[in-house]
Amino acid sequence: MPIKKLNGDNRRRNKWEQRIKKAKKGIVRIVCRLHIITLNSSQNMKDRNNLSIPESENIEALGDLWFDSKYDPQIRNPNYSSRGIKQYSKFRLDIFFNPQKPYLPIFKIEIHPKADVSLEEYIFFLTFLANRIPSLKVSKIEYAIDVFCKGPFYVSELFKLILKTIYVPYQRKYNEFGGNLNKGEPQSSVFRIGDQYKVYERGDDDKKDGKGWNKKDFNRVRIENSVKRRTLKKSGIDTLTDFMKNPKFIELNLRKWSFKDFKPSNILPGSWGLNFIFQKELIDARKKTRGERKNFAQYIVDVQYMNFLSDQVNKAMRDFTKMWKAI
Repeated sequence: MPIKKLNGDNRRRNKWEQRIKKAKKGIVRIVCRLHIITLNSSQNMKDRNNLSIPESENIEALGDLWFDSKYDPQIRNPNYSSRGIKQYSKFRLDIFFNPQKPYLPIFKIEIHPKADVSLEEYIFFLTFLANRIPSLKVSKIEYAIDVFCKGPFYVSELFKLILKTIYVPYQRKYNEFGGNLNKGEPQSSVFRIGDQYKVYERGDDDKKDGKGWNKKDFNRVRIENSVKRRTLKKSGIDTLTDFMKNPKFIELNLRKWSFKDFKPSNILPGSWGLNFIFQKELIDARKKTRGERKNFAQYIVDVQYMNFLSDQVNKAMRDFTKMWKAI
């Protein structure tokens, strides 16, 4: 190997080693939380045409709604032509009506919690909903892991380190967006893996500027896992009551993603480039060699230097589960 290239690799490696130290130093705490929960009626339009709607399916049990006259289905939710909003002190309900296809649920409810909502308040609110509409089904749950840092600099360093190593198996696509300049400030970046996983820089809700956050307002990296109904049902979560018994945070998140790297090889890129993203490079390499039946698994290894984060995340998930059971 030419001396110049070797020196370049060593410099990039040294920069990453410094980034690892800074990322470790910058973590303040890790919090597991439930972000948006989506519920729906147990009946669809065909059921409504054939049967009378039982009392348990009556959305009027929630009281008066504010109907959004500016709602645009093509932008927000093309499956439903109308949206009603119900505001509570710590939650907002977006309720979608008038399904456009007969197999869709009669209504769909999105629960949007405020950032400062406690786990006890979340459980109390879900209990309220389950009592008002007992037949609610769980459609989607957004599980969030927030890694809080000392400041914006440490958020950016940790975000780059997570992107360098995070790996979700069986994924065929990714998407990068954000990170542009907004009012003179770099805006938050988002990296999406498949349709389910998302990693992004963020701040508090009241600091959000448009679709993201300006760098000066960063205070955490979020790893988000959006689990849909099919997977939830396989895990034993069908109704809202099922979810309240056990939200399955550990079962649906532990070891679903991990931190990986490539062994040195002639067919895969070196991992010490400053903009290296493991999941992106792996997906791109598979696309380029499609049909050649290359076994990339033999080149993938665990990243030991990310154990500091894995251990803390696993503990946070266990703490969440203990707190949920104790309430």
